[in-house]
Amino acid sequence: MRAIFNPRKLTHIGQVRGWAAVAFTGSDLELTSARSEDGDLKILQQASASAAPPADAENTALQWHTAAQSLRRQFDPSEHRVVTSVSCEDVLCQTLRLPATEPGELKQILDLQIDNLTPLPLEEVVYSFEPLETVEGQTRVLVAIAPKAAVNERVEALETAGLPPEIVSVDVVAMFRALIKRQALPGDDRLNALVILGITSANVVVYSQGVPLVVRSIVLSPEAFVRGEGESLLREELQRTLVAAEAEQPQRAVGSVMFLTRTDELQSLAEKIAAGLSAPATFLTNGAAPTAALSLCLQYAANE
Repeated sequence: MRAIFNPRKLTHIGQVRGWAAVAFTGSDLELTSARSEDGDLKILQQASASAAPPADAENTALQWHTAAQSLRRQFDPSEHRVVTSVSCEDVLCQTLRLPATEPGELKQILDLQIDNLTPLPLEEVVYSFEPLETVEGQTRVLVAIAPKAAVNERVEALETAGLPPEIVSVDVVAMFRALIKRQALPGDDRLNALVILGITSANVVVYSQGVPLVVRSIVLSPEAFVRGEGESLLREELQRTLVAAEAEQPQRAVGSVMFLTRTDELQSLAEKIAAGLSAPATFLTNGAAPTAALSLCLQYAANE
């Protein structure tokens, strides 16, 4: 999503060489810088910095700031447009059908509806949207709503280190777009799904012809896996998501589910979940998919 949460408009001094994407990935910050060159994406640099889990939650910002400073010393941010992302687990994503009109009027419509889309007070959230497609006089819009705190803690860590982000995106949407761009996902008109599996979560994008129809996070407590219920609960929620998408899009045939996993343990979990689904499944392992930072570069730098 382009400029899903835009902290500010920056004015660059000097020659801008391209984009620098900083991704928050658990205990690390990843950096990928790139630029578009003759229609292709040229990777300029890739690096990472450790942000070891803090002893208490109050030190999270300090850990991220320290890691961001380490990345800051490795490149010149004045030559790049910086982009980062928030976790899909911190964002409520919904697709809505609105009257077909220009983006300015779509925003006015959403401003009137946003308090019905989130249980949080409006002063505690930020939101943005992206028109996806217009069919029969209606525009399908992807809306992303996030707590200000979830966005600000990442933005402030980068700003304090001298890496002010121009754009804040949603990590799973960026990964989905990167896989579409690489033609790693089916592009047909069936209801297909991408499932990015974590230790206690599954981020799901149901899509058709490269357009996301559903974006959601399924998050379980670690205790669910200790009790041996994690696998079945994830499968049930995933199946419920697919059935709901099918009910909303009855004209589309059911497609396949692709699981993206980063470890052998998660690959095994994906195979067990897939065995009980009603749709056929395929699998992508860690080396077959772009990193979070590279996905952001593919989403923005490649479109320059």
